[in-house]
Amino acid sequence: MINHNPAATLGPKTPRNSLTHRSPTVALCPDRPPIPRRRLPALAILTLCALLCPPGTSGSALEFPGTPGQWARYGRWGSGGRLSFSLKTNVSRALLLYMDDGGNCDFLELLVAEGRLRLRFAIACAEPAVVASASAVNDGRWHSVMLSRRGREAALAVDGETLAGVVRSKRAEMAVGSDLFVGGIPPDVRLSALTLSTVKYEAPFRGWVAELRVGEEPAVLLGRRRCAQHPPCAHGGRCALRRGEPQCDCAGTGHSGPFCGEGEGAGGVLWGAGLWGGGCGSDCCGVRGCGSDCCGVVVVGCRVVGWWLWV
Repeated sequence: MINHNPAATLGPKTPRNSLTHRSPTVALCPDRPPIPRRRLPALAILTLCALLCPPGTSGSALEFPGTPGQWARYGRWGSGGRLSFSLKTNVSRALLLYMDDGGNCDFLELLVAEGRLRLRFAIACAEPAVVASASAVNDGRWHSVMLSRRGREAALAVDGETLAGVVRSKRAEMAVGSDLFVGGIPPDVRLSALTLSTVKYEAPFRGWVAELRVGEEPAVLLGRRRCAQHPPCAHGGRCALRRGEPQCDCAGTGHSGPFCGEGEGAGGVLWGAGLWGGGCGSDCCGVRGCGSDCCGVVVVGCRVVGWWLWV
């Protein structure tokens, strides 16, 4: 999951932007996940668990271990409206959400600060507005959170208690040039590419985030959508992104070919140096990986449906 391109930025329109064209790798597997063959390092891993979804929810939950270099990337929240999710944590300070306009003036940052949620945002280089929740959220319990944006105003609601802030800017709407980053910032992003450069030095989030929605629709974890549109892999093969393109990983199936439908043999997508940097190495949950890779369980509706492989 750690990129190694020193020129990486947050903007999704830059052709050389590794965050645009190298989405997190997805690997789907049967309902009963394989047992990892060895203990894996907890580098940039997001693990999902069927037992710890917040009560009454039916979507997905992600666990962030708080490891340096971790991050998850969702589609852009560019048109205002509402963004909602549930969280559970015990940390006093960590970065939860961030997006900006590509290093110019506008940004939105959500932190856990002194155990409370703190929303900070700016438009057109005006003085940032700050909104902080009245109650703490680092008690290890689930809390519902909703952010809303309308023109120069943004509001933060925690467990139904809402506070709002207004930016005194010349421009009425926030410009958004990046996707939505959750749990941390990619370590290879240049400071000049960040509107709020201090965000890169905030501690990564440790805890759970569940039911992330934009309006009424579930937010899409980038990379998963590409595999959803890919033809299914046969014989238990898993869809994974390689250089930003979905391919079938046939490792462990005894088959090969673009859709794991040919003959028997080693098969599989062999991950090589240059995908994210580093040499090929660990076998993660039966999926061949590259460099320091880890994996976790995909949960939908609090039910295990597959594995994510983060490289």
